[in-house]
Amino acid sequence: MADYEIIAQGSVDSSAPNKITFGSIPSTYRHLMLTINAASTRSSTSHTDFMTMYFNNSTTAETYCRSVNQQADASTTVTSGNTQGFGPSGNLARIGYLYLPTRHSGQSTQLFSYNRFYIPNYANTTLTKAMLGWNMLAGAYDWPGSGGSNTGVGVQSGCWGWNDTSAINQIDIESYETGFGFAVNTSYILAGIK
Repeated sequence: MADYEIIAQGSVDSSAPNKITFGSIPSTYRHLMLTINAASTRSSTSHTDFMTMYFNNSTTAETYCRSVNQQADASTTVTSGNTQGFGPSGNLARIGYLYLPTRHSGQSTQLFSYNRFYIPNYANTTLTKAMLGWNMLAGAYDWPGSGGSNTGVGVQSGCWGWNDTSAINQIDIESYETGFGFAVNTSYILAGIK
């Protein structure tokens, strides 16, 4: 069984930052595991926000790719995509793009999504980097076009690639939508796997 060691952990206070940074990641582990329980501060009828990520402060276009599948209410596939590059706007400089729950119109309680990412061989300097991950969205989350009408649990899973052989020493996570951030009580743990 693999041994885990916590590299960094924390939670979001009332400042609602739009970015969480894990810096100076040591290269002494084989793999990384990142867990984040997150929500967006967005609370409009537009509903949608996303969690994005990039490595080593690199947002160079055309260096990231993704394949993400989404399932709603455990029975109906909302959408699935095999997308070179990433992002709803065609931006190709980040990875992630998993949905963050928003407090849409009429919703009194902030919902959170549970997200977990596995980054194998993150410190290797001869391999390009890959990341596997999934998230679970609580009931009444919003999918694009749903108007917050879903009442069951939604799941997303995906794999992402970074076309770079550099060892990963920094991970930045951002909320995608301008002017919004991570809601209070968003929490996160970055662990190294020996």
